[in-house]
Amino acid sequence: MNEEVELTEKQRLFIAEYCINGFNGTQAYLKAGFTQNYDTARTDASKLLAKSNVREFIRKYLEEIIGQYKDTLEYEIIQTYKIRAFYNTEDIIDNEGNLKKSMEEMGELSKCIEGIETSVNKSGEKTTKIKLANRDNALEKLSVYMGLLRQQMEHSGKIDTGITITDLRNAYLNKNIEQK
Repeated sequence: MNEEVELTEKQRLFIAEYCINGFNGTQAYLKAGFTQNYDTARTDASKLLAKSNVREFIRKYLEEIIGQYKDTLEYEIIQTYKIRAFYNTEDIIDNEGNLKKSMEEMGELSKCIEGIETSVNKSGEKTTKIKLANRDNALEKLSVYMGLLRQQMEHSGKIDTGITITDLRNAYLNKNIEQK
C-alpha cells in the first residue's frame, strides 16, 4: 500500500486477523491480544471497525490483495455463473431425484448444487432434498456482466419485450445443441 495509514501494531494485527478469518471482528480482537474477555472483544472490535483509519486500511488492504488476483477471480466467477446458468438437470439427478454421481465425480457440475438436506421421518424412512442453482438468476448475472441487461432499471410502466431470461437460456442451449 502506497499511502501509510497510521495504526498501532495491535491494530494492524487485528486487521490481518479480521481479513483472514472471514471478517469476524470479535475473534480478530481476541487473537490480536487486546483482551481475553469475549464480551469486551465483541464491543471493542465493533468500535475499532467504526474508526475511519481502520476502515480505510482494510479497504486498501483488500483492494491490494484482490487486485493481485482480479483477473483470476473474475474468470472463476464468470465460469461458475456460466455452469450454473446452462447446466442440464439430467446430468445431476436421476428420475427419482437422487444424485447420479458423488460430488467429487461431478466436478464442475457440483457448483450447481446449492444444498443437500437429508431427513428421517418417524417410521425411519430417509428423504433427501437436493436444491439446484437458480439458472435464471445465474443467467441474469451473466447478462448484466456482459452488458446485455442493465443491473437496475427504473420504469413506472410496463414494457413487454416478449423475451424472458428463460427464452435467452433456451436459445443458447438450442444453439449449442445444433452446433454438436
